[in-house]
Amino acid sequence: MPPSIPLLQPATYVLLPLRLISTLRDNPRAIGLYSLIARLYLITHVPVPLSTPDVVRYDPTLSRGAVLRAFERLVRDGWLIETRHSGRKTHYTPTWGRISTTPRPWRIDAPLLDRPRHVGALRLDRRLLDLCMGKLTPDPDRSALITR
Repeated sequence: MPPSIPLLQPATYVLLPLRLISTLRDNPRAIGLYSLIARLYLITHVPVPLSTPDVVRYDPTLSRGAVLRAFERLVRDGWLIETRHSGRKTHYTPTWGRISTTPRPWRIDAPLLDRPRHVGALRLDRRLLDLCMGKLTPDPDRSALITR
């Protein structure tokens, strides 16, 4: 009998809705942006203040236009809830997609982040973002702090 392998705690993963991956398969930038916002939401437990320049500084291979299009598509398709603040950065909350035409936001205080049972999710190891890409610390007023 093989030795048992300890299961990694769910906290070591970022959950990505399977439908998000299949509907955005033509736009890997949007999937990456959702992953980044989801990871930051798990750290801060509040909507994430993020700007296009923050994302471009985090990943200099991206163009401003590509980031703007990714944000727009994620919000339009209901994968992110956007909250605008006058004179401040826009805040984003990840969702499980549209449930009965309404985006269902992640809830830190609920089991499994309030994921509906019929919504499948892929587990993305958070170390891919934290160690390989570096850390982004959002700030609602100033540029995000990026450490590598």
